[in-house]
Order: sequence, then C-alpha cells, then structure tokens
Amino acid sequence: MNKQLLSLLVVLLCFVACKKEPENNGLEDVQGIENSIVNEECYMAYSQKDTVLLHLKIANKNQVAGSLQYKFNEKDRNGGTFKGVLKGDSLIANYSFLSEGVVSSRDMVFLKRGEAYLEGYGEIIQSANGSVRFKNHKNLRFDDSILLLKTDCE
Repeated sequence: MNKQLLSLLVVLLCFVACKKEPENNGLEDVQGIENSIVNEECYMAYSQKDTVLLHLKIANKNQVAGSLQYKFNEKDRNGGTFKGVLKGDSLIANYSFLSEGVVSSRDMVFLKRGEAYLEGYGEIIQSANGSVRFKNHKNLRFDDSILLLKTDCE
C-alpha cells in the first residue's frame, strides 16, 4: 500500500510541476494593487476645450492600475480603468472604458518623456472577444498632440 501511495504522490507532483501558466502578453498580475500602493501620480492634458486625465497607482515599481478619462469638446466622454505594467519608459496596459453606453476594452501604451506621458498610436486589430489590440507595439507612433503633464492628484 505504501508503494501505491508513493506512486500516486509522484504522479500528482509531476502533474502539478508540468502545469502550464496562462499567457498574459507581458502584463503582470496586478490584482490587489490597491492594497499595496507605493506611489500615486496624476497627469493632465488640456487643449482649448479638450481634457485628458490620467491617474496612476504604482506598486512594486512596475505594476500599475488607474483611471483614464477623455473629455473632448462636442464628443461623448469616455472614461474607464486600466491595469498593466511599467517597462522602462513605457506604460503598457489594458484599458476598459464606457463610451456611448458601450463597455469596450483596448490596449494603451504611453511613453514617458521627462515629467510627461505621450500616448501611442498605431495599427490595431480586433480580437475574437471584441477587444482592440495594437498589431505591433514596436511600430507605435508617439506625438505630442496630447501631452499629459504631471499635476497634483485631487
């Protein structure tokens, strides 16, 4: 009986050790970030009648969660939350938002330049679940049409 128990234990250990972890496209698990916030930063872009607000909560130097709001003149507002990572000078996240009464999801990438962030733009693809992804992060363009400057968090 001890041999059978030992054999069963070995098989179970092999099964557990060989379990494949799910892929997350480089985005680390940031659940529970609210309980371990190390740093909070806010950024704002204001241009004539348009405003963009970015609120970051950073934990463990690279895990990020927060909110992003676009308030464009004569257009529906859109705002939501994101979770992602800081990699070097880039903020890479998945943004879930409400716009025109519809909940959507898309990639977002911001490049940090000094005390400001620039949003990345590029070719996109729509995944099977309806979320929008960048086709290739390496081909993104960053311009200063929306320059998010560091500001006090309210």
